[in-house]
Amino acid sequence: MSSDWKYFSEPDAGSLGEWMREWRVSHPRAGVLALVAEQDRNAIETIQHLSIETNLPMVGAMFPELIADGVLRKRGVLLCSLDPMPSYRLLGNLDTEHLRKGAVESLRDMVLASPEEGTLTLVFDGMYGQIASFLDALFYALGGSCWYAGVNAGSETFQPMPCLFDAHQWIGKGVLALMLPGIAGAELEHGYIIPEQALPATAATGNKIVLIDWQPAFHKYAELIKTHYHEQVTRENFYSMGVHFPFALVRADGEVLIRIPVAVDDEGALFCVGEVPDGALLSVARAVQPGSTHTVKKLLEKYRARRAQRSLLFYCAGRRMHFPESARQELALFAQEMGSQPVIGGLSLGEIANSPAGGYPLFHNATLMVMPLKS
Repeated sequence: MSSDWKYFSEPDAGSLGEWMREWRVSHPRAGVLALVAEQDRNAIETIQHLSIETNLPMVGAMFPELIADGVLRKRGVLLCSLDPMPSYRLLGNLDTEHLRKGAVESLRDMVLASPEEGTLTLVFDGMYGQIASFLDALFYALGGSCWYAGVNAGSETFQPMPCLFDAHQWIGKGVLALMLPGIAGAELEHGYIIPEQALPATAATGNKIVLIDWQPAFHKYAELIKTHYHEQVTRENFYSMGVHFPFALVRADGEVLIRIPVAVDDEGALFCVGEVPDGALLSVARAVQPGSTHTVKKLLEKYRARRAQRSLLFYCAGRRMHFPESARQELALFAQEMGSQPVIGGLSLGEIANSPAGGYPLFHNATLMVMPLKS
């Protein structure tokens, strides 16, 4: 009998099909979650054809890299069983208010039809620019009737490309949503150091910050880094510095969200991964230092309390950019501490989990996140 997951370093129709056929026979109610590395995205069509041929339900997403055996992998396909196959929706073209409203209603109906409480698991295309607003609308429709968890898929180049799929569709600018009954959300940690000073984003829309404390955003950002951390930020080194010194968005309930700035325009406005509300209080955080084990140990402590049997681990691509060697060390430590439980997942472009206060779904950057699949 096949294992309930398998990583294919060199995916081909023969090896993928053998596992899928065997799993279909041995687990007739099951389906498959497919995680595909960006460099092997051509394998998606093969997986789709095999899903139809074997009559094995399948959903999936493309990520910049995968995690298998606690190691980041630039190539390959990860197949993970879902037994039984949960209810799901694959929804694209969410750019208009009318289509977003229809998508929220579809997800609401799916959650409310679930026979037991569970987690609404969301995989967004990372190029969809209104994720936080979509989460707001979802919570307005569903409130605390479910837990929330999710990640962003796509390309680390931030170039638009289809990255969400099932047996019949392969789409972008949308969301893949699964209702996992009996699962109580996800756990995540970022470990960033947050200074006490916070200033308002006095002009912001979507993921664009125009003014901070009434000054051009880039100018004020550079000034804050020089004041707090004695580092010089210029337009030339900005992209590499953004992952070291991201924004910390301080919510009224005390929750801190990380927003990594990734671009600056000619007027000095900054663009972040994730939305920043107009008037939000912002600090400039400092990334964890190389060799720190604090974040992993804190995440493990929370995850062990779950006693989950199987999970996916997602590691934020922005965090990996900070220090690639630290990413390898954190993943190795996590795998070591997990013992016989497999450490599999992907390199994500943003993460979603419930807030500790009120259960609100929040969009994060720069975290390690564990998403239970089986309690």
